[in-house]
Amino acid sequence: MTTPNEPGEPGQAKPFEPMPAAPALNEQELSPVPTGPRPKSVDNAFMLWLIIIGLAVISIIITLTVGSDNFMDAARDALKGQNKTEQEIKDYANIAKVFTAVIAIVFIALYLLFAYKMRAGRNWARITLTVLGGLNVVSILFSLRNAGGVGVVIALIQAIVILAAIYFMYRPEANQYYQASRARR
Repeated sequence: MTTPNEPGEPGQAKPFEPMPAAPALNEQELSPVPTGPRPKSVDNAFMLWLIIIGLAVISIIITLTVGSDNFMDAARDALKGQNKTEQEIKDYANIAKVFTAVIAIVFIALYLLFAYKMRAGRNWARITLTVLGGLNVVSILFSLRNAGGVGVVIALIQAIVILAAIYFMYRPEANQYYQASRARR
């Protein structure tokens, strides 16, 4: 059997030379990545996100039941001057309730997914929860003037819990956990 030849000058062929070996790894690259238990701050943040999700479920239930008249009023205002019957207005209000419930369920499911991924050490999930949580707090603060009674209390509790969850996600031990998790991948 002959060895393969590389093309060289026309009429001359030189023998094939294999690729050089990869450089040796240094001690830092050979040392194992520290894999310790999940920090308590990450577990605290996860539990707080579960509480936030629970509050969101309670909030949507209250909105769809106690706030039912608000849907009727909004449908009546939107259809003003179109000579719609009371049944048609009620149908539009019910469509709005179903749409609101579906959107809320989708967002609740996404929050739950992101919370589990954050707990598993995914930094992208931590960042996503931070952005969504911040937007949620801003939304809560702007909506306080329109809310009343129990809604204000739930909204304020939700905003405080969101801020606490974000705080726990960025504690120093949590930052180390996410850095170590990134290095493992």
